[in-house]
Amino acid sequence: MSVLTVNDLTKYYADNLILDKVSLQISAREKVALIGHNGTGKTTLLKLIAGSMRSDEGTIVLHGGAKVHYLAQEPDLPVGRTLFEAVTEAFAHLKKLETELHILEQQMAETDNLDKVLKKYAELTEKFELAGGYTLESRVRTVLFGVGFSERDLSTLAEHLSGGQRVRAALAKALLEVPELLLLDEPTNHLDLEAVEWLEGFMPGYNGAVLLVSHDRHFLDRVVTRCIELENHKVEEYPGNFSKFRALKAERRAHQGETYRREQSEMKRMKVFINRYRSGSRSTLSKSWEKRLNRFSGSAVAKPTSKTNLKLHVSERKRSGRDVLALEKVQVGYNDDMLFSPFSVEVKRGERIAMLGPNGSGKTSLLRALMGYIPHKGHIRWGGSVHVGYFDQQLTLLNPTGRVIDEILTAIPSLSDWDARAYLAQFLFRDEMVWQGISTLSGGERNRLSLARLLFMGYNVLILDEPTNHLDVESREVLERALVQYPGTIIFVSHDRYFLNKVATRVWQFGNKQIEDHKQNYSDFRQVLFAPKIIALPMEKKAPLDRRKQVDVQAIENEISRLEREKVDYEEQMAQSDFVRQKDGGKEAVARYMWVCSRLKELYEHWEKVAE
Repeated sequence: MSVLTVNDLTKYYADNLILDKVSLQISAREKVALIGHNGTGKTTLLKLIAGSMRSDEGTIVLHGGAKVHYLAQEPDLPVGRTLFEAVTEAFAHLKKLETELHILEQQMAETDNLDKVLKKYAELTEKFELAGGYTLESRVRTVLFGVGFSERDLSTLAEHLSGGQRVRAALAKALLEVPELLLLDEPTNHLDLEAVEWLEGFMPGYNGAVLLVSHDRHFLDRVVTRCIELENHKVEEYPGNFSKFRALKAERRAHQGETYRREQSEMKRMKVFINRYRSGSRSTLSKSWEKRLNRFSGSAVAKPTSKTNLKLHVSERKRSGRDVLALEKVQVGYNDDMLFSPFSVEVKRGERIAMLGPNGSGKTSLLRALMGYIPHKGHIRWGGSVHVGYFDQQLTLLNPTGRVIDEILTAIPSLSDWDARAYLAQFLFRDEMVWQGISTLSGGERNRLSLARLLFMGYNVLILDEPTNHLDVESREVLERALVQYPGTIIFVSHDRYFLNKVATRVWQFGNKQIEDHKQNYSDFRQVLFAPKIIALPMEKKAPLDRRKQVDVQAIENEISRLEREKVDYEEQMAQSDFVRQKDGGKEAVARYMWVCSRLKELYEHWEKVAE
């Protein structure tokens, strides 16, 4: 059953065509990705479906009175309410029912007409239970904790939340309301890794349909079952997750290219014949061929288009010394409330260090302390010939009153306008865009400009705070390749697991007011992230394994054993006849069961590789 049908939707901004006769359908409970490069109109399409923007042509039908909820990248929350109150605002009807039940409870002790009160109480109790009233608080806490909030955060006023926290609160609110259609625009941008993985496990059991925009490749692979690509003002659909989409698109593009070349060759041959026999005894035949050519041209396959991507080359103008950075008992915090215990470490030239951990654990604070922007305890010592460049995820280093080209000319005053424009073109700032005001740029454009300014300077140490935010998939991949080839040193924060896999050679793990230094790449770090601290069991003499491998195998087997028991427990629950009559309809159990099954599949595959 469809919840949404879009027919021939067309949208212009002034004279610029954004959407051209776009048509699509979304079925109930379907999880669909809206794919496309930045600037193609994805957010515009979401706003049109949500009703916050009007189309120039076409129709949007929400079937059966389906409710739609649009979660924007910069959502609004009510002022004067705590986080918990703001998130439960949509459940005012349950609060009203709860109040009525309390009133009836008081009346039971005071009324002479007890039967009437009891009957009314029973009716409201059933209504309250069916609406999820008894589980509301636990569901709210589960979702809020899932997206990264703590118990202490629940009483924080909404207006005191940071921008990232407001986005997470709005996401939690949307997930709890369960509209028939949920529209998500970059839902993982402000989530830490743990929260993203929680959301991946939650979404398959989510009872509503979802149309989402995301550039998180791992998230798209785990969550969506269909991709709709918006390109050249039109949409094309692909079954499967994001990886399947890319494979199918490559196949279609190759087939389109081959068909285009074949048809162009045939039309060229026809034109030669027409021109050769335009006059003379075969002129009639030539005219016939001309009509045939016109018909053929009208139905010919269009030439495959290729998008111009970023062109990044990250270099250092002067090599640093081998010893790049030394931290000695460093702490960062506010009013003597330290975010982590004393941390000591040494960084060598060429290392690429990823900082991982929950939001609020001190990652960005440590980066800012390294730059000297905030005070710290302990000693931070940079090595010889070190030149440090900083990418700020809030993009506060850009001059909001300046123009695009000014960012480069200010950095290198001796540079000519022509050279500055040539350089900016590599970051997709072309023609009149170089004169555009920075305040008018989108988030993705500001991100690209900040990267352009940073990489132009030839720093030999880069400190990057969420450099992939607002970048589309292709731009992220270009940045990945450039950073892997960069000869200098990188310390960075990112929640993009593909990016982490490609770039990181070392991990600093933040959590529980500690920083742990793991001298391994992200993939190896992930393999043992959830492993218990155990002593390896003795192995058979005929096939001895090294100690590290023994620990890996045993850790994986322990987790498999635990999850298999959990899987059986859930299967027994779901086999019960009254399972669907649970207070939440069994949704939380189903979501957890699907996550357990998915995790077990990963562990089985990994165990086979490690145990060989």
